[in-house]
Amino acid sequence: MKGRMDYVSFKVENHIGLVTINKPPVNSFNRQLYQEVKETFQSIGKMDDVWAVILRAEGKNFSTGNDFNDFLLL
Repeated sequence: MKGRMDYVSFKVENHIGLVTINKPPVNSFNRQLYQEVKETFQSIGKMDDVWAVILRAEGKNFSTGNDFNDFLLL
């Protein structure tokens, strides 16, 4: 994976890739989170030792959707 990841972590256990979103309080997606998820899955696509991937999230919500403040046109 390219740069610093603020909201996404990744590890491999027994050929299973575990991608975890962690953007408190409700894991809402902003542009940075979309980019981190994209870069993570692009990297996974180049790995021969990952046979399956689980996308999960920290906290009580998987995600509440987009962070509209990040997508507003001013």
